[in-house]
Amino acid sequence: MAGDEVLELLFAELGGPGFIERLESDFPKLDESACDRIVGVAAGKRVTPFGAAKAHPRDVHDDFGELLHHTVARWPDRFLTLVAADEHLRTSSSVLWVLGDVDHPMAGQLLVDAVEIRRAGYSFTRWAALKSLTEMSHPDLPDLLVALVKDRDSLVRSSATDTAIGFGDPRLLPILRQIATAERTPPGTRESALDAIEAIVVRYGLPDTDIGSRGRRLVEVRRPSDKARVVSLAQIYWGYEEVATGQELAVLKVNGRNQIVLAPCGGAAVISLLRVGGLAPEFMFWIRP
Repeated sequence: MAGDEVLELLFAELGGPGFIERLESDFPKLDESACDRIVGVAAGKRVTPFGAAKAHPRDVHDDFGELLHHTVARWPDRFLTLVAADEHLRTSSSVLWVLGDVDHPMAGQLLVDAVEIRRAGYSFTRWAALKSLTEMSHPDLPDLLVALVKDRDSLVRSSATDTAIGFGDPRLLPILRQIATAERTPPGTRESALDAIEAIVVRYGLPDTDIGSRGRRLVEVRRPSDKARVVSLAQIYWGYEEVATGQELAVLKVNGRNQIVLAPCGGAAVISLLRVGGLAPEFMFWIRP
């Protein structure tokens, strides 16, 4: 079957019960020209047929996102070149969402450019870019968060407050304290602000009194050794849900040997900072007992 026919069948089954199976079996048959057509759909160039019969639009959207993930993983250079050349793609949440999978400087720069768009109507663009920058543990996050925790959009502010738990620095402490004490702050954002204050104080070795009246509530899960080379092989738990004492969180390679990370306590794992295939940071998980 020719590549064009394979791709047409994939488009026609988006959102259907057989899409994932067809994706796994047929996607390897495509050549790089398929990247242009798939990215073209993200740019607004529709194809016919598109989506399985009676498929819910949300299922079609989710499956197309999975197709984009496969596409950027297989042809990252071509994918990034196409995105960089198209203003619509540079602000598309579907595209920005998958750029977090790409270990390439251009991907990071595209996301930084998107998260800094302040024009009205681009709040979802900033949110999607922030989520991907967090996924890739981008080194500019501490600087970007200074503005993002004060963003005009509540979704962006909330996500930035969550991200500050893992990537914030002491510059954020004054605004985080304002967020934590403001009467109109939603409860979930208030908790994230308090967690971020504590995490920043602990990471930067500041006095516990800087945490505030609630004191220490988080348990940090650090990498096994400061001297070892620690690479994340697999992430079993992705954060923001309850974990039990002894639950497996991740698999690491420590100086060439595999090691399983276990939860030291039960509670809500408020953030995870591992990137599969990357070096583990000093603080890998934070758990709120």
